[in-house]
Amino acid sequence: MFVRPIAKSLVVTAGFAYGILRGVQLIARIADNSSVQKGFDARIATLEMAVAGLGDQSRYIEARVATAVSRSEYAAGIEDALNRVRFDSEIRFEQNARSIEALRDMVVQTDELLQKVLDGLEELREVHEPVH
Repeated sequence: MFVRPIAKSLVVTAGFAYGILRGVQLIARIADNSSVQKGFDARIATLEMAVAGLGDQSRYIEARVATAVSRSEYAAGIEDALNRVRFDSEIRFEQNARSIEALRDMVVQTDELLQKVLDGLEELREVHEPVH
């Protein structure tokens, strides 16, 4: 019952050929089967749409990254805005200080003018008042 090596290799070769033949027949049946082909086509179309969607997402992300602000740009922007607010505040404080000083001068002048008017009225009253 010893099979000679040549016979063994013929059996293996025959089995291999039979397997290839069955595989080719199966592939032929699959190729002929239109419903299987339609299923493959639908899957391929789905995959193509998914790849296109990934491409769109990739372009969107690239655009967002291109317009994104870096930390240093953000910090510089905030510092610039704070400097403008500080400068505007200093100008307003200076204007308010000048306005307050002008109002003080006006109050002093009004007090002096009112005192002169009162003094003048007092003199007029003394001059026109009959002596008793």
